[in-house]
Amino acid sequence: MSRDRSAVHSSIGYRLAQRVGLMLVIVVGLVTGWSVVHRGPNETSRELLPELQIRRANQTPLPATRADFDVRVVLTHDAVRELNVEIDGPCDIYLSGQREKFNRLPRGTVKMTTTRTEFKLGDQTYRASQIELVPVRSPGFWVNDHQYRGRLRLIRRPDQTFLAVNVLPLEEYLASVVDSEMPKAFPPAARQAQAVVARTFALYQIQQRRSDLFDVYASVQSQKYLGFQYRDGQRRLAGESEESRQIVEQTRGMVCLDRGRLFRTYYSAVCGGSTTSGREVFPDTPTWLTGVSCNWCSAADRYRWSAEFERKDFFQRTASLLESNRANTGIADRRVSNIESIPLKQLGLIPTFFLTNQGKRAVVSGIDLRNQLGTSKLYSPKFSIEPTSTQIHLRGSGHGHGVGLCQWGARGQALEKKSCVEILRYYYPRADIVVLDPGR
Repeated sequence: MSRDRSAVHSSIGYRLAQRVGLMLVIVVGLVTGWSVVHRGPNETSRELLPELQIRRANQTPLPATRADFDVRVVLTHDAVRELNVEIDGPCDIYLSGQREKFNRLPRGTVKMTTTRTEFKLGDQTYRASQIELVPVRSPGFWVNDHQYRGRLRLIRRPDQTFLAVNVLPLEEYLASVVDSEMPKAFPPAARQAQAVVARTFALYQIQQRRSDLFDVYASVQSQKYLGFQYRDGQRRLAGESEESRQIVEQTRGMVCLDRGRLFRTYYSAVCGGSTTSGREVFPDTPTWLTGVSCNWCSAADRYRWSAEFERKDFFQRTASLLESNRANTGIADRRVSNIESIPLKQLGLIPTFFLTNQGKRAVVSGIDLRNQLGTSKLYSPKFSIEPTSTQIHLRGSGHGHGVGLCQWGARGQALEKKSCVEILRYYYPRADIVVLDPGR
């Protein structure tokens, strides 16, 4: 997902019939070990969701115990050969397959490497495929200038590299995601909506278990996760806050479902006037997730943007797109270099273009061109093109892919007193919003 923290940086609650002297708990089999639940009157989520739609789920069960709802966040996007980890205090070491601690690390910086059969932590070696570092106090360790809650799991690979995975409770992870993805200055309803879609996204990833090693990345490839705090030069900046922890608690257990199933709740910073139909970008989105109009994000800097390329440079950089199966020959003048728009037929579609160069012609999308020309210059795949004799001018809208929740749009709606649930139902119009609680 493409987002810019600087660019993106209610009343929720529900009512169920309450019987005298009895809390009504309705188990609907949404997820093994989870139930849709009526909370006590003192819990915030009671005031947050004005109605609760219940759908029976037919899906792969999630782990049933509370401990299993830890989320595994890979901190090193690629496997590494060495890593310096700062330990803030005593840290117990557990080896894979063992329940008893094997050793204890003191406070300090530890250089970590591997061989084909061992881990080396400082001057100590450990024959294991995985090592778990459990700080006596959390947050208790730093990786790449970020301090994290929970535990650090090191996973050795056959090529003498390893992954560093932060394992921590889901709700603690979400407290950082909310502040990492959306500014504290945004209204509470917008940040509550952010918490709900981030929780749904993470739980969906946990449920899929497509990797035996981790669930999500710490980057925008999944969701941005800065940890408890991080360093920027000489400054220490918060990765979470009391406000973000409150937002997560207010929405505890709230998720979006598609016909009783979790789904990947994509979101982006600025949609630029309308969100993008999900299947235009991601094949795993629900078919009903089509584009909706949204002018609530008009205050964002990248609601509208422009970019320019020298004509020759533009066609040189996009020439490889003509080698796809969609390209065809037949242009009489092999020196032709041109691009023209294909009219869009409905809201939410990504623009497409006829690209011709060196005797070949292809239909290319805004996504193709953005991937080829760079996301740092083309902030979204939604733009028009105006070629001149010497330059190619692009006029674009939005920041990111535009699917699902528009973060700046959520801000705008919250400023108009829309609730978290109203915001969610606007961007995910056929989703059921429910409250899940771990089975006791």
